[in-house]
Amino acid sequence: MTRLALVLSLLTLAALAQPGAEKNEPLPHWAIDYSKSGGIAGLAQHLYLADDAHAVVTNGYGDFAKKADLSATAEEMSAIVAVLRKIKLPETAREKPSGPPIPDAIGSSIVLTWDGKQFSITTSGPALGAAIHPIMTRGLKQVQR
Repeated sequence: MTRLALVLSLLTLAALAQPGAEKNEPLPHWAIDYSKSGGIAGLAQHLYLADDAHAVVTNGYGDFAKKADLSATAEEMSAIVAVLRKIKLPETAREKPSGPPIPDAIGSSIVLTWDGKQFSITTSGPALGAAIHPIMTRGLKQVQR
C-alpha cells in the first residue's frame, strides 16, 4: 500500500509540474512566433504574439514587407491560454530549424518562447495554430489594404 501511495504522490507532482496545470496559476512570460514561408511565389508571412496581447504581422520580404501592429482580443487570448495550459513542452529547448525540406515547398513553424526558453511546437501545433489563426488573418487583411 505504501508503494501505491508513493506512486500516486509522484504522479500528482508530475501533473502539477506541467505548464499551467492549475487553472488559476499564472503562466510564465511567453511569446509565439508563427511563420509560413516558401513556395514558388516566395510566400513570407510572420506573426509574433506576446503574452500582453500585442501582435505584429508581417507579409513579404525585406524592403517590400508590410507590417501591421494589432492587439489580440480577450477572447483570442483566452483561447490561446487554454491551449498553452494543456501543452506538453519537450525536455529540451529547440534546435535551429534546417529550412524547408524541399525546394519551393511551403513550410510553417510555431516557436513558443516559454519563460525564456524556445520550443518548436509540433504535437500541439494544430490546436495552437487554430487559436492564433484569427489574429494572423486580421493582420494579413490590414497589410493588404
